[in-house]
Amino acid sequence: MDERKLFELIRDLGEESRAWKITKAIVKARAQKPITTTTQLAELILETIKNPKFKKTLHPATKTFQALRMHVNRELEVLQSVLTQAIDVLAPEGRLVVIAYHSLEDREVKNILKKQADQTKQNKYEKQTKIQNSQLELRKSLYLLTKKPIIPTGIEVFENPRARSAKLRAAPKL
Repeated sequence: MDERKLFELIRDLGEESRAWKITKAIVKARAQKPITTTTQLAELILETIKNPKFKKTLHPATKTFQALRMHVNRELEVLQSVLTQAIDVLAPEGRLVVIAYHSLEDREVKNILKKQADQTKQNKYEKQTKIQNSQLELRKSLYLLTKKPIIPTGIEVFENPRARSAKLRAAPKL
């Protein structure tokens, strides 16, 4: 991957504020010798981003690895596809419940659910004006249970630290 694309990937999917510095280090290192293990990459990033407090926070390489994983697995594309399919097969009055562990995933879930909820508002208006159209019957309608995601309490995070970034969204199908 060229330098510019790697930078954009780490910046956008990893939401890494030090993406340019990390990218430069990766490009420089791989020009001398290929990076062939995750340990090599993690150590390179750790050397590049010197953070003595990292044992109390995320490892400096976490966001870069996240970006690479999301890119390789096409996670946002797959999420969008799965949510669309889930809404299609959801029974009336069934509830779609999604837990996202990353802000980009949560944003994608929020946008898809909101788009479906907006169609719900449109459907209500069209029913009030008694407009009949076969396409309207095919629209999937959701109702957002909360505007903001449900996040774990401090006690839940203490009992299960991996829950710290979880965001739950739910919407029943009308």
